[in-house]
Amino acid sequence: MHWSVWIVAAVSMLTIFAILFVVFMMLREDNKKEQEQRSKFGAGMSRDRDFHADFTAENIISIDYKGRKLRPELYENCKTISFKRILGVQIIRDSTVYTETKLKGATLNTFVGGALMGTPGAIIGACSGTPDIRVHENHRGWKITLHTDIKGAERLEIPFPKGRKLYIEKDGSRSYYKNQKLADKLTVEIQHLEHEAGLDLPDNTADPVAEIRRYSQLLDEGVITDDEFERIKDRIINRL
Repeated sequence: MHWSVWIVAAVSMLTIFAILFVVFMMLREDNKKEQEQRSKFGAGMSRDRDFHADFTAENIISIDYKGRKLRPELYENCKTISFKRILGVQIIRDSTVYTETKLKGATLNTFVGGALMGTPGAIIGACSGTPDIRVHENHRGWKITLHTDIKGAERLEIPFPKGRKLYIEKDGSRSYYKNQKLADKLTVEIQHLEHEAGLDLPDNTADPVAEIRRYSQLLDEGVITDDEFERIKDRIINRL
């Protein structure tokens, strides 16, 4: 009995140490990835004193149109990026799409088949029924993706902070947005950034009437201003 207690205690201690070791290695790996991410964004660098933001989205991005550069706001004191170093910029819906297939009526067929033919009938019943295919989306939020020609920072992803309203500051005014409206507002600004940086190539697949209607709806909802709507409308028309 005495030895069995010691064996149990030793096994328990080893189990605890193994769990702690796994947790430590996971935290260490997460910290390593975080440091690599911070290095990509140049976080902690001395602040660019020549940077004066004309547009700021809290904890996401700031843009200096006069100085022709932007600064990610994911970390404190991220490095600024000149427009000429930007190859592309996108707002992406960060989600995973998966399908689920169920057989309608399979449960009833299983009982009926089992009652009539026993186990073989139950198996046949379980495999029968009408296929019901459903598409699900696991939406994790939104993110901005920057493509640059900077070595080691060719792709920078800036996720939107979750679960709270964030301010957007422009022309001396500050407004708060959340979720879809925040993404809509930033989409408009990213289009302006693409135009200023010379990245807005004509999109021959887009329906100009549908685009104008979409932005007209955003204007009615107060997401964009009259000036922003007119600027976007002119740009869409000029693409034709």
